[in-house]
Amino acid sequence: MGKPMMTQTRTVLGKYGLKEEIGRGGMGVVYKAEDPARKTEVAIKELQLNASDQNAQEMIDRFRREAHTGGLLKHPGIVSVIEAGAEADRHYLVMELLNGQTLKDILAHGEAFSETTLLDLLIQSCEALAYAHQAGVVHRDIKPDNILITPQHQIKIMDFGIARMNTSEHFMLQTQAGTMLGTLSYMSPEQLQDSAMVDHRADIFSLGVVFYEIYTGQLPFEGESMGKTIMNILSQEPTPPLSHNPKLRPELNTLILRMLHKRRGERYQQMTDVANDLRQLLQKIESGESAGLAPGLPRPDASVYLKRPTGQVRNRLTSETRIGGALADLSPQTNPFMGKMETVLQAEGLASENGRKPLFFSDRPHGLSLEVQPDWSEAWLSLDPLYAIETATHEAIHSFLERTGIVSGLLQEPIEKAAQQGFLEREKIAQGEPVCHGQDAWLEYLIPDIDQGPAESEDGSVDFRELNLLVSVPEGTPLMLHHPPTEGQAGKDICGKALQPRKGLEKRLLEGKGTALHPENPHLLVATQAGKPIRGAQSVRVENLIHLDEVGVKSGNICFDGSVVVRGNVHSGYRVEAGGDILVQGSVEDAVLEAGGNIQILGSVFGNQKTQLKAKGTIRAHFIQQAQVECQGSLWVCEGLLHSQVRSMGPVLVGINDGKGQINGGQISSAHLIKARILGSPSSTTTTLYIGVDPIVETRLSDLDEELKLNKRKLEENIKALIYIRTQARDQVERQKELEAERTALMVEGNTLTDEVQFLREQIKLSQQPLQCRILALEKIFAGVRFNFSGALRTLDQDQIGPLQARCLQAQNTRNREVSIEFCQERTLEEPLIPSLPA
Repeated sequence: MGKPMMTQTRTVLGKYGLKEEIGRGGMGVVYKAEDPARKTEVAIKELQLNASDQNAQEMIDRFRREAHTGGLLKHPGIVSVIEAGAEADRHYLVMELLNGQTLKDILAHGEAFSETTLLDLLIQSCEALAYAHQAGVVHRDIKPDNILITPQHQIKIMDFGIARMNTSEHFMLQTQAGTMLGTLSYMSPEQLQDSAMVDHRADIFSLGVVFYEIYTGQLPFEGESMGKTIMNILSQEPTPPLSHNPKLRPELNTLILRMLHKRRGERYQQMTDVANDLRQLLQKIESGESAGLAPGLPRPDASVYLKRPTGQVRNRLTSETRIGGALADLSPQTNPFMGKMETVLQAEGLASENGRKPLFFSDRPHGLSLEVQPDWSEAWLSLDPLYAIETATHEAIHSFLERTGIVSGLLQEPIEKAAQQGFLEREKIAQGEPVCHGQDAWLEYLIPDIDQGPAESEDGSVDFRELNLLVSVPEGTPLMLHHPPTEGQAGKDICGKALQPRKGLEKRLLEGKGTALHPENPHLLVATQAGKPIRGAQSVRVENLIHLDEVGVKSGNICFDGSVVVRGNVHSGYRVEAGGDILVQGSVEDAVLEAGGNIQILGSVFGNQKTQLKAKGTIRAHFIQQAQVECQGSLWVCEGLLHSQVRSMGPVLVGINDGKGQINGGQISSAHLIKARILGSPSSTTTTLYIGVDPIVETRLSDLDEELKLNKRKLEENIKALIYIRTQARDQVERQKELEAERTALMVEGNTLTDEVQFLREQIKLSQQPLQCRILALEKIFAGVRFNFSGALRTLDQDQIGPLQARCLQAQNTRNREVSIEFCQERTLEEPLIPSLPA
């Protein structure tokens, strides 16, 4: 954003020539100007007044006082005031022109400092203010806006516009009694109640707020409104800076908390004392001493990054010290403010009824003082007989409490103690019945976090292929539970007034992609498809497709209930298990692929005896060598199927897309059709081709059916128990883990049984139609190829040119079946269609 342009009529102010506008605030504009006499550049601050401003004269007086105070203070750490003047109705102040940034600007955009440099800057600020205090000047508006840092790391304290001289004359004239004047978030408790009564210790408190903001990224008393901030400053202890910044040096934590003590008598009493403690810490760091330092602290030359973070979450000290808090620069809490504390509290509804002050009451004749919480939930009594003129009896104390309206929750022990001893140091005198507000509805995510990385087995070994990087859920898994809002419970304050609870707010549980509300429990969201759960604010969606660059060292083994797309290769020794389809755009190198749907490999499969391809649907590949292949659909191969063990319930087609189409070696089994261009090889490698099923399969199928029924019963009981624990008995964590492990084992067992049952049934069905069972070679069959049609055997003893087909001739007695090899009319392999996954 460019700097504002000045009109031709505003190029001179007094004897100074105005060059450009360099800053603008709530009360004035700052120009860069030239002093014609000295031939130097200066800064001119011009007071901006509105004709309708009723406080114009007061603003002029404060402007003149800034000039007067600045003229008295001659210190390297304080901006020098050269002169003040007025021309017609234009009042201006001439100051030294500085090159630098305010601490506020640095916190806004960020800048790196060494730890020792930052401590030196803090010491300089203390020394500059100590000089002002020795001259009898209290700044009263210390904040990041008024601290400038030059490129040479020199501190300059600015803007003494609301400063006060600690003399009797100024004490009486400058600030109206009972007025709070300054910047709210940085005010001390005494400055809030009466800015006319402050002394130099108010600046110590304000500088402590600045230190707190620098090292924690937030303000110690910041509230949601001005009234709540006032309440926090008066009655709430600040959270220790070390809680926000675990790597803060303990010495700084102690120093800042002492500067922020609500009672000024308990703070540092002189700014020089703060500077001395900071200087001692700096010397300790520079000398390399380690006593008292928190573990993991940065080295003395480590980079410290001053930055006010944005958003609700504030950054903490990591490898770089991140400093500052997310603040609204236009908020009245961080800009100068003048007014009555009671006015602000009443405007926000924080003041009590009948004009009573919300926090402090006193009975000076008896030396009694009372401190009350803003919501009248608690009260503390103090008795100081030093200036009392009457004895504080039981009756006097009770009368005082009644006049303040405290009639409920009285504690008799401190009253007795005060009356007997004649002295009491701030003890709780009344305690109301706290209101218990209703709890808002909340949504519980039921999928536990997984421990990513290789897990150690019971014997101490670690499999670095099992990295557990993916969370996957099967269909029907409980995902999110809705906890309804509660009504709350009423309370009572110390005035006897009933306090009504706030009812909890509703938060709906929404259905997402792949999820639905449970039909028997509308507060439970379950998965309607297998896949990866992705948590949202009010829902969960389940994605049934994931993309991977490759499967190897970085990914580990993959176990996913949806579909998987691998853009590259599946490397040797790794496994991919998917509940849906698997698409590999590269090659498979001695790996295991198991899919609940189809498997498609655009490249080749190079394996050994442990290489497995298993699918409930169709398998398609460019080339397969030395692999165990099992599919409940069809097997389609383009170039060759070499030395592999194949079980397919559908056709086995080798040579699609005009590929070479050779089956050589191994054992190839299909329920009813094997079709290739070439069977066997010139070296007469043993190649066995099976069609149909053996008689012993029927007995095995009957046994599998019984095992599958038992597995389903166990799984249903397990799921019911798991849903109960997740919704009604969530404290039974160990039992839940046992049930989840049992469910996983039962599902794996059930899937295995189901696959085998379906495979055997299809084989039996097709083997009962021998005329439909064929083996075709479109170009050639080499000697050594063996044919087996449900027990009917034949081995070819010489090469034959195709197109040929082998089939089993029908016979009444199965033992008398013969395998016939004959010419056929088929000369092509049809291009099969397979559902494709997104690339």
